Amino acid sequence: MGKILDDHNLLKRIFGIGYFLMLFFAVLGIRLFPVFNFRVSHGYNLDLLKSVSDFGNTKDNISLLSRFDWCMNIIMFFFFPFALRALVPGARIYKIIVLAIFSSICIELMQYILDVGLADINDVIANSIGGVLGSMVISVFDKFRKRQPIKLT
Repeated sequence: MGKILDDHNLLKRIFGIGYFLMLFFAVLGIRLFPVFNFRVSHGYNLDLLKSVSDFGNTKDNISLLSRFDWCMNIIMFFFFPFALRALVPGARIYKIIVLAIFSSICIELMQYILDVGLADINDVIANSIGGVLGSMVISVFDKFRKRQPIKLT
């Protein structure tokens, strides 16, 4: 599959652009599918890890799906490094990680300023974890790609 993506720059660009469009829609609170419209609260949450520690608590608009939300944020930003590498092929891993964390902070700030969702410090942490995990996977793939094949003579 890596060979297919290496040969098709257009396919990689479509993936990268599509990913960032999806992220843009998520920031503005535009839900592409009604099933993901579970977060209806607006405002901000600066209580670090509250949604994880109070799982199942519905007081103060804490969703019963808070752990699902946490996992979805990690998964959503797991693909951030892949999309960025698709658009900027030579991007260094440490720059990708810094950009993922910075983008996550900007997204939460935009949600707070535009009042289109819940600006949550836990989302920044989850997005950052996802960006780092995706970058680690890319780093491993890069190491395998640079390895020379073993010659059996």
